[in-house]
Amino acid sequence: MQAKRTETIKDKKDGRDLVSFSGSVVLTIEKGATFIRIKADQVNFDRERNMLYASGNVYMEETDESNAYKEMKGTSLLLNTNSLEGVFDQTKLKQTQTYSSTSGENSVMVLSANLFSRDDSGVVAFKKSQLTFCEDENPHWKIKATRAWLLPGGEFSFLNALLYVGHIPVAYLPFFYYPKDEMIFHPSFGYRPRVGYYTQTTTYLIGRKPLSTQTDSDGFFNLSSTNRLMEQRREGLFLRNLDTPLPLSKQSSDYLKMLGDIYSNLGGMFGFDGSFVPQDSFFSSFKFSALMGLSRNLYFTEGDALYSPYNKAGKSEWNKSTFTGITMPFRYYANVAFETNTSPFRFAVSLPVYSDPYFNSDFMNRKEDINWLNFITEPGVTRAAEAEKEKDTEIDSFSWKMNGSWSPNLSKLSPYFNFSITSYRSQIDFQSKSAKKANSVSPDRKFFYPSKIVPFEIYANFSGTILQYPFLEKTTEKTTPPIPELEKPEFFTKTEDQSSGTNTVPTFPMLSVPSLSKREVEPFTFKMSYSVTPGFTSLYTYSPNAWATPYESSWDQYMSNFLSVSGKGILKEEAAIQGGVIGFTHTYTLSTMYQKHPDISETYYPNEKSRSNITLSDYKARKFDLTESTSFSIKPFIFTKYFFNSGIFFNSEKYLIKTEFVGTEKDPLWELKKFEDKRENYLTNEVTLTLAADEPAHSQKLSLRYSVPPLLPSRKVSADFVFPGISTHMESGMAIESEDDDKWKYLPFVENSNMSFFNNKLNLSQTYKYEIEKKHHEYITASLGYNGFGVDFSSMYTTGYTFSYSKGWQSDKNEVLRPYQLTFKYNSPDKLFKFWHNRVQIKPRIKTVIAWDLLRPPLSYMTFDTEIEMLVSEFTSISFSSESRNDVIFRYIQEGMDYEPQIPGEMDLMTDLLNSFAFGNKYLRQQSGFKLKSLSMAMIHNLDDWNVSSKMTISPRLIEENNSSHYDYSPYFTFSVIWKPVTGVKATVTDEYGDIKLNNK
Repeated sequence: MQAKRTETIKDKKDGRDLVSFSGSVVLTIEKGATFIRIKADQVNFDRERNMLYASGNVYMEETDESNAYKEMKGTSLLLNTNSLEGVFDQTKLKQTQTYSSTSGENSVMVLSANLFSRDDSGVVAFKKSQLTFCEDENPHWKIKATRAWLLPGGEFSFLNALLYVGHIPVAYLPFFYYPKDEMIFHPSFGYRPRVGYYTQTTTYLIGRKPLSTQTDSDGFFNLSSTNRLMEQRREGLFLRNLDTPLPLSKQSSDYLKMLGDIYSNLGGMFGFDGSFVPQDSFFSSFKFSALMGLSRNLYFTEGDALYSPYNKAGKSEWNKSTFTGITMPFRYYANVAFETNTSPFRFAVSLPVYSDPYFNSDFMNRKEDINWLNFITEPGVTRAAEAEKEKDTEIDSFSWKMNGSWSPNLSKLSPYFNFSITSYRSQIDFQSKSAKKANSVSPDRKFFYPSKIVPFEIYANFSGTILQYPFLEKTTEKTTPPIPELEKPEFFTKTEDQSSGTNTVPTFPMLSVPSLSKREVEPFTFKMSYSVTPGFTSLYTYSPNAWATPYESSWDQYMSNFLSVSGKGILKEEAAIQGGVIGFTHTYTLSTMYQKHPDISETYYPNEKSRSNITLSDYKARKFDLTESTSFSIKPFIFTKYFFNSGIFFNSEKYLIKTEFVGTEKDPLWELKKFEDKRENYLTNEVTLTLAADEPAHSQKLSLRYSVPPLLPSRKVSADFVFPGISTHMESGMAIESEDDDKWKYLPFVENSNMSFFNNKLNLSQTYKYEIEKKHHEYITASLGYNGFGVDFSSMYTTGYTFSYSKGWQSDKNEVLRPYQLTFKYNSPDKLFKFWHNRVQIKPRIKTVIAWDLLRPPLSYMTFDTEIEMLVSEFTSISFSSESRNDVIFRYIQEGMDYEPQIPGEMDLMTDLLNSFAFGNKYLRQQSGFKLKSLSMAMIHNLDDWNVSSKMTISPRLIEENNSSHYDYSPYFTFSVIWKPVTGVKATVTDEYGDIKLNNK
């Protein structure tokens, strides 16, 4: 409380004592979580009645726990400080409400009225009010109402209201009530051309509707839309949001909801949907759905462009469905999905079932709230958009799945033996197909059939350590005996007391001793481990021809069944000396595969050759292969700071046993090829010498790779250098490419480098390849870029070209390194030119490319794109852009080059450029090489709460019709108006080359 003057005065009417404050009065009132601050020139307070009267430049601000902030201005205020009831004269109220606790974004509502009053429940009433969400002094839109009420929780209503845009009234609303609370059944209504008018309801029996995912501005006008979770209390058909946020301990994603929808054309849908994540339960998640749909065939009437639920006889045809061959008088969707995660088991099941592929598109395009402004202002979904949505949501396939794993706890046997079933599954895949002789609009025109069945598939793993050194030590719990507390002898205590008051000078100065780190290194480590991974798969495949109608059951008429047994065994030895100075790894890998098609249907494979091909593929897939891989490394500098990656490395992998099918379908025969020291049995056999130095900003690496017999000999060398701003890679080598020719041949020399300077403003890159054996340069490329400018040059080993007026470009078949292309380019950096105290900004952009074809110069071209954007602060943004191209730039210099072919036309660059602007001479414009490909103009006008945007693009289009062709220059124009607080309130006009469309979707 503060004031320049305080005194006690008598009320002139009844003589009660009043405390009078005057001169820049500031006082605060706190009641619970409500905080009120009042400023005024004069304040009188009646302590007996708890009444406060303020006058003269009255300003009041109020905050509460619901994140609502109100500020009011007026001429006078009468307020009960106990109940917070009051009356405000000539009021302007501004309320800021935070609708999203995560984003922190606010919505502002401004109300002004001749008279304002508030009762003890927090209801605020306004007389002759004006409401807007625009803070501007002259709002672009407003609602004027005879009466308005601002209710607790952000709700409001008004009576006898007019909606103004600017000064123009555009809509009359006799009464409106905006509930911020949720309705129990969460209604949503709307219209779609095919299904008709609809009402969708969602009633949560357990849990509550999740937070809305839409923007705060749109959500403000959504009935029953919540933006944060609050404590609730049911009042009639509403779930009243209390002022207390819902604690995290009470928030849950579990729900059980009842769905009930009705459609004027289609029919209706009813069912239940649930999802639970139990705590401390056998199930880690559980979901289920059971939906029943009643629908009828909908026919499109061409004359009315509408859908009708009646056939030509005037009757409705209600849809039916089948389940396991039984006819149902309704359509359906059901699903049960759960997952367990009780160690050591994991088991998951998913069993969806659809009556037809169109259930989702008919019944699952639904919402749990309604944006009433969008519903009023938007024309609705077009027939084409609904058809596209139906196509996108059509179900093509679904699967029944059961899968899991088992990892038992074998800690007593670990690390010598571990076992797990890594995966097991059973699955049935369903695919949709068209039904024969079905109504073209009936949902049973397609049905599902089982395309593939996996009765059982399982993979397991056995692994462990056979031998390990150093041996594993068993950890035992050590108990520490209690140590009795010892008292310090009296002699030492006296000595300390005597010396405590004296300052001693050390004999020697204190020296800083470096902290030395010690790394423990095992002199020798060894580990022998094993891993066995067996697998089994069974599979049945079906043909869509086996299921002619959904009423048939043809589970026994499969195309083929398939069995597969596989296995992979690994025996691995690893050794290291002195912490990895010397390393050794030796691995045996046994891979087995057996597959077979026990039954192949002659009905679906009538051709004996096709059945034989399947059998042959099974024979060829069977294998019993054993490979051996060995790696050896010496890293003498592993403990140094920079050369730890240097060393000698040897890698070898070879087949010890390899299976090869050498028989026929009728006489199958396999040959087990045992290891012979031959080239075809080796996958890898090479030695690598690496010298590497690694520093934080520098690294150098030199590698020499040698392929050793029995592989064909090769010697490869590569070098990598990295310095600040520079990196280079080079590689080459020698090899014998064929055993028939033991001559060493050089491998290509390849080099690439990148350089950057001045904080990456100047960039250079270069690549080069030289065929040493063929003694020619394969290619050279180089590029330079600086501050938007760029030059690219490339040379290629290729043939030259000559031009023939009868045959066109012809190769001279003489391959040499030739200049291929030279490109100049410029892309202007973003720059802002500011004028008029930074209120006006101009941003020009230029992008141009000149690509000179050094092989065929007449094919050179140039592109030139420009854009200029002008921004006026908080008002508008206007941009102009153009795209141009010139495909005949060669003719400007062809006269001095004596080159064929000669391109006809103007050979002076400036004259040709001016001809492109000769709007009075069509012939000159047509002959000019400068062609305008497109011209665009765009504008965005900021109207505070509104954005008006438009764009016009002119681009020539080649129209071919009636065996003739011509260019069309019709513009493409769009104009849209969008309301910022509610982006759904918008209008768009599109002129597609003369075809006008409104709100095109």
